Amino acid sequence: MNFTNQNTATWIKLSYYLLVFVYLGSIVLSILQHSEYMYYFLASFTFIFISCVWFTLSLNFNYIIFKETDNSIIFRYYPLHPFHDKFKSIEIPKNKLSHIVIKESVFGLKSSLELYQITNQGIAKYPPLSISALKKEQKSIIFELCQKYSQNTPN
Repeated sequence: MNFTNQNTATWIKLSYYLLVFVYLGSIVLSILQHSEYMYYFLASFTFIFISCVWFTLSLNFNYIIFKETDNSIIFRYYPLHPFHDKFKSIEIPKNKLSHIVIKESVFGLKSSLELYQITNQGIAKYPPLSISALKKEQKSIIFELCQKYSQNTPN
């Protein structure tokens, strides 16, 4: 089973750029108008712009490539915010997957996947992977597949 959220990621990136373009265009137009209410408009529109950017960045969207091979489960991902990091990868052998935990917050808009692997020293926890940009069907595929190979149940 392989899939990616490329279309969703493209729309998210495009919306970031469109939001900035609309914001800057409205600033230029309001300055050209020389209205007495220009400062109120600028302040309110800047507040709305910063609120939208802050909210979308807090959802921590990722571009995700999910692959299931014969021996392992692979997640490759990178953040979709404008100041993104490099690609990150999680690869867990199927026989070493302990369990998974899916956490949801912000009224179900922000979802994260916590993966646990069995090691010689005990159970290792990977950093949470934000799966907010995945569709509901993709989330359920990941959950069912990981539950299939889980060795333990969460505490």
